Amino acid sequence: MSLTRLVILAGSFSLRLSTTLAQQPIDPAAELNAMKSALLAGDASNALRHAFAVQNFATAQPWPPNSPRVRAHFVKPGDTSAAVADQIGQALKTNDIFEFKIYATALPVVVMKDVTPPSSTPSEATPPPVPGNTPPEVEIPRIFALPRLAKAALDAGDMALACRYAVELFSTSSQYPNVFEGQATFYSNTLAGLVAVRSGHPEAAGLFLLAAGTTSGEPVLNSFGPTMLLASEVLATGDRASVLGYLAECAKFWKHFMPEQWAAEIQQGRIPWSKARTQVGF
Repeated sequence: MSLTRLVILAGSFSLRLSTTLAQQPIDPAAELNAMKSALLAGDASNALRHAFAVQNFATAQPWPPNSPRVRAHFVKPGDTSAAVADQIGQALKTNDIFEFKIYATALPVVVMKDVTPPSSTPSEATPPPVPGNTPPEVEIPRIFALPRLAKAALDAGDMALACRYAVELFSTSSQYPNVFEGQATFYSNTLAGLVAVRSGHPEAAGLFLLAAGTTSGEPVLNSFGPTMLLASEVLATGDRASVLGYLAECAKFWKHFMPEQWAAEIQQGRIPWSKARTQVGF
């Protein structure tokens, strides 16, 4: 099975994460308004769907030339969906593509945080620090710890805390895009996807899986490959298309990865990776 065939089998992948605006025309302002309305109505599934539409629109936009290496604007751990939506709306009004992409990329993870109720039995994992101007030498070691902290919160059943860690990872990593952006894109979306699938939002979980696969990569992911934990749980919901799309994306950064055999096994109803592969990165 060729890689081209794999992408064709992914079906909805080209529809969900379009590479050109012509493939999936989106009105981001209308999607933001629809997202806000869904949140007010308590409709988490539709709020997430509209948030991903905004993210897809942002993904299709190229970064403007001379984008700064260190960002002054980024999503804060305590930001709400409404606050991020306001930032996106302002960026659209001023045609600030750079700021629009920053906030829109993180929007679905923030929405997942806001629609996840607090745990009745909070985990003992250390909560995120109060947002502030923490020196980089303090922030950077924490960036590497955040995926493990979030996974510990997930294992303890504290979905809300896991989401907070996912947003914090986006926040701290996005300040240093040339170093940590690939890690933030992958793990923040993976963690939010795990919360989604375990909270009864399988469609959102598949979209988070696809978003995780769009990472630019980072040294560990490129060499040792990504975790298949979320892919396993999405596959268990019956969503083969998202998993196939994810494998196609992984082939772009994972050295020597040949997804065709795994894709063939998935098409035959089998899980092609070992249990150890689901624990990579955590």
